[in-house]
Amino acid sequence: MATKIDDSIYIEDLVELVPQSIEILMKYGIACIKCGAPIWGTLGENIKRVGLSEEQLAIILTEINSFAQDI
Repeated sequence: MATKIDDSIYIEDLVELVPQSIEILMKYGIACIKCGAPIWGTLGENIKRVGLSEEQLAIILTEINSFAQDI
């Protein structure tokens, strides 16, 4: 069964589980440890921190989950 990623996942867990998420996070201006910035907290918290909308969150989760199906 594929893992379903949601906005409650911690950034450090996300980049470990789905390495492709690094590129997605960077595309939307969300820093992560592997991106060179020591950002902690959940994906949802960081989405709000950079001022992205709920619609953008849904798009990001769709992109991430397209890769998460392989884990």
